[in-house]
Parts: sequence; structure tokens; C-alpha cells
Amino acid sequence: MLSLVEQLVTWLPQDRRAHVAVLDLEPLSGPATDLDRFLAEEITARLFATRRVEVVERVFLRRVMDELNLSKSITMDPDAAKRLGQLTGAEYVVVGRTSDLGDSVRVSIRALDTTTGSVVSTGVVTLLKEASLASLMGGRGVASARDASRDRKRPPNTLYYEDFESVNEGDAPPGWLGVDHFAVRVEPRGRVFSCFEKGPMKFTIPSIRLPESYQMEVVARQTHWTQSELTITVGVNRFGIKRGSFSNVAFLNKTDKELPAMLQDGASVRLTLERRGSNYRLSVDGTETLLGRYPDGGSSETWTIEFRNPGACFGEALQRLAVYAVE
Repeated sequence: MLSLVEQLVTWLPQDRRAHVAVLDLEPLSGPATDLDRFLAEEITARLFATRRVEVVERVFLRRVMDELNLSKSITMDPDAAKRLGQLTGAEYVVVGRTSDLGDSVRVSIRALDTTTGSVVSTGVVTLLKEASLASLMGGRGVASARDASRDRKRPPNTLYYEDFESVNEGDAPPGWLGVDHFAVRVEPRGRVFSCFEKGPMKFTIPSIRLPESYQMEVVARQTHWTQSELTITVGVNRFGIKRGSFSNVAFLNKTDKELPAMLQDGASVRLTLERRGSNYRLSVDGTETLLGRYPDGGSSETWTIEFRNPGACFGEALQRLAVYAVE
């Protein structure tokens, strides 16, 4: 995907950021699949990572497309690209098609100038149809194999477990709220749930009631360390980690503690919050860091996870979220 974006960005202005809208790709034949939407999300994220574009928010873009009934017309109709540019402020619209070649998928994209409707740049790439790609195209048997693998990882005292192995790439776990700017990605070390727009970004996991005693484990990665923050809110309690240029600080509600060593850029961090009644214990990468007593902790059926970064949230990722019963 990186090579595809590198081909595409040759048209970008050098002296400023261009405003770009990326539409869902369309299959050359047959109905649209999750792959077409995922590729658009991936192209959006990769374009944004170049720091040479301002990307039109995709939820707003879909709403405009639906209102104007443009969902199938942009690829073939330059006049439709002009209308979309007028309504969204986009200077360029990225469109494309996918072609199923059996053991691979050919992806071709074009950038249209919304002022003239002309093509200003193109890109083509061929992707091998691996298991994750096949599942996005409706392949059978892939998800069930991932489910079996995930079940083997769960200890018997598991109350909740999500490592995204059973979630299709480009999607979000069912029931999670506020995830328009997040998507599951497949990386060499496994699947992650990542945001790709400007921060701060947060999402909510509802309808999961926790007992008075439990252990919550959050494994996450932050790639933009300067003034970034990961916050998990469970009921009235908050915990997480703040990263600065010269220090890393763990916090539990209003108490914080500087970590003895700086965490490496791009490294994962494992936060473990153990609650036993009113007593709370926060550990970072297995090392006990903070203790607290909060009699009004109560019970909660809603959790919120937030990534804060003054620049971009792209690359920040949740890798695993689990809750275990404790005696």
C-alpha cells in the first residue's frame, strides 16, 4: 500500500497541504466488499502520514455522497467530482477499482482535480490474496480459524478478551461506539486497533458489567511520544500513561508517578489495573507502580479508551484488552 500512495502523491503541491477526499474503491465486477472500504481507509491513513494533505473526514464524506446519490458516479463522471469538491472543500478526489485475479487483487487508483475534473495522478499495485485479504472479500473459513486460535489464548477466569484476531481487517469489534476513526489493521506482529485521524480520539465499550474484584489488562502502542497520553476510564476511575520528551508518567486518578526508564519509541506498554473491593493496584509492564483506595469506585458497564496527541493519532494502537476474575 505504501508504494501505491508513493505513486499517487506525485501531484501534490510542494508549498502547502492539499485538501483530499478518498472514496471507497469499487470492484471491477460483482458487489462491493469490505476490502473496497478497507483500502480507502488504508489509503487515507497513508496519505495523512505523508503530512502533505488535509483529508476530508470520511463520515462527513459518506453523508454528502448519500445525500447527492453519488455513490456510484464519481469513478466515471468528472462532473460529479467537481460537485463533491464544491461541497466538501476537497481540491482532489481519489477514486479507484479493485480487480480479483484469483490468487491476487489488482488495485488501481486515480486522483481527480475537482476544479477541472481531469486526472492528475494514478497508481497501481497488486496484492497477494492472503488469509486476511480473502476474509475482507468474503472468504469462508478464515474467521472460524482465528476464533479457535483466540479461544486457546484465554485462561479459564477470563471475563472479557479482545485481541482483534476475530475481527476483519478494516472493521471494528461489534458493539464498540465512537470508532469511525479506528480500524483493525494486520501488522507483522499481529492485529491492532488503530486510529488514523488527528487526535484526540476515543471510543467506548458498553454493556460489560465488571465485578467488585477484577484485573484489567491493556496492551497498547504509542508511536508519537511527545506530549501523548493513553487514558482508560472505568466508571469513575481513570488510569493510563503520559509521555513527554524527557519522562514517562503513569497515573491512577489524581495520583501519578514518573517511570524509572523511558519507554522506547514504537514499543508496546502493558498496563494492568487490579481491583479488590476499594483497593486498586496499577502495574506497568509487570512492575507495581501505584496503589490507591477509592471507596466510591462502584461498578461499571462502560469503559472508555482515549488516545491524546496534539498532532496525529495515526500509528497509536490498542493491541489487547482483557479482564480476568480475581478471588
